[in-house]
Amino acid sequence: MFQTPDGLYPTEIAIKDERTIFILAHPVGDGPVDIDTSVLFLVDGSEASVLRVFPYEITGITCCNGSLYLVDLEADLHTFDGEAWQDFTGSGSDAVRINALRTLDEVVVGVAGDGLLYRWHGNNWQPITEVVTDLYLYDVAHGPDGKIWVAAERGHISILSGRELQRIPIDTDVDITCVLPLGDTGFILTGWKATLIIGDATRTTFVDPEGHELAFLNVVHWNGKLLVACSVDICVLNSTRLELFSPHPAKRLHSGHGRLLCNWENGVAEFIGERWIEIPLSVEIE
Repeated sequence: MFQTPDGLYPTEIAIKDERTIFILAHPVGDGPVDIDTSVLFLVDGSEASVLRVFPYEITGITCCNGSLYLVDLEADLHTFDGEAWQDFTGSGSDAVRINALRTLDEVVVGVAGDGLLYRWHGNNWQPITEVVTDLYLYDVAHGPDGKIWVAAERGHISILSGRELQRIPIDTDVDITCVLPLGDTGFILTGWKATLIIGDATRTTFVDPEGHELAFLNVVHWNGKLLVACSVDICVLNSTRLELFSPHPAKRLHSGHGRLLCNWENGVAEFIGERWIEIPLSVEIE
């Protein structure tokens, strides 16, 4: 039996609707995390059940148009529509490794290395950017003006122009882990070394990390607030100042359909009624 808090390492959450979420986790035995086994949980209401166990690494999940999409280490796609699975074996043969999935304007997008973004179309991955050798992409987001923003390693933030990444200069070389567009030209960035940046195409402001030292992995909108996953706790961004929202640990935050969830090394929890309610996970694997 593998179970939280010590036997499973949750890595991804996808929120389908007001009732249903999906959680991806990997078993933890006596040694390191077993990334070669991926366990997918379905949470319906407050109860988690094992939906599928994959004997290989699943690198990303997202929900789009009522279905769940997953991508594996070979960039092959898998979908679940609530009743049946489709496994598109060989669909990733022409793609590099895809490290994350995002949904942009009802299109599933694969986030990869070498500066590559892919869209899922016609049961295949189609590149929508040109190769930028040795540029690892972390995140992609759709701005309210229709622009596509891209966050990458070594202080890279850019806007997609045609198939080119049009870089916006910022004064940092840390990896940018998340981009959240604000308005027509504004953005919030998180990154390694407790990096939080507010800016636009002309200027940027580095927010005081307030004593934090670990990576800030993402920032989300929820209930009129901007919340930052600060690894050891969760902060709210008040103008240009970080303030404590909750002492609960969070590697990543997830919001959608009015819900707020977080995952960290030892589990998953949802914020309900002004407190975090943990979602127990367990699986039998022979």
